[in-house]
Parts: sequence; C-alpha cells; structure tokens
Amino acid sequence: MATLIVIIVALMGGIAAGLQTQAMSVMTTRAGSLEAVFVAYGSGGFAIALAMLAVRGGDLSELRGAPGWVYTAGLLGLVVVAAIGISAAELGLARSMVLFTAALLGIGAVVDHFGWLGATTRTIDLPRVAGLALVLVGTWMVVRN
Repeated sequence: MATLIVIIVALMGGIAAGLQTQAMSVMTTRAGSLEAVFVAYGSGGFAIALAMLAVRGGDLSELRGAPGWVYTAGLLGLVVVAAIGISAAELGLARSMVLFTAALLGIGAVVDHFGWLGATTRTIDLPRVAGLALVLVGTWMVVRN
C-alpha cells in the first residue's frame, strides 16, 4: 500500500509540474522570465514557510551538518523554474515537458550509476540503456517539426 501512495504522489507531482509549466509560460510571456520566477518562488516560499512553521515550528537545526552542496538546491530550482517558463513559452507545453523529462531521466541515470551526491548506486544495465534510448526516440518524435 505504501508503494501505491508513493506512486500517486509522484503522478501528482508530474501533473503539478505540467500545470506549473503552463502557468510559468503565461507569466513569462506577459511579464518576463525573471518576474515569473520571482512570483513562483515568492508564493512557493511563503506557502512552505507557513507549512513548516505550522507543522514543525520552523526548526532548521538539523541542516547544520549537511554538506555545503545541498544548499544549491534552491539555485538549481531557480534554473528549473526559469527553464520551464522560458521553454514552454517558446516551444509549447508538450515539447518543453518532453525535453525536461528526457534531461531529467538522463541525469538521473548517470547520478544513480555513479552514486553521485549521496545517491544509492544503481548500475546502468542494458534494460536501462534501452529505456533511455526509447526516451530519446520519443523525445525526438515529439520535438521535431
């Protein structure tokens, strides 16, 4: 049952990412990419701050011993949000999401294979290579003119 819940959460995240991408596209077209990222991060930051305070009281002390590179997550998130807004505004929602997903799957496979950034090592074997090849073919089919 726990796996089913995690699968549902992952699917909800994918749906949210698609809807967020379209919202970012509209904001980017109307006001510009910097403004769109500001609104997305500002509203998201405010909402998570309220949730964190309500649920956990805002205790961030456990982060003291974390490696320094983990603090790049917010900066990487800015790249994510800006990239989806800019690409969706220019390429459309489906094309931008396919490119985003292909890149995400590719880097995920590499990070898993080498165990980078504390990831559990999961070797890239022939079935994974075949799956990634299918993703690339599918990406080309969606993105081509």
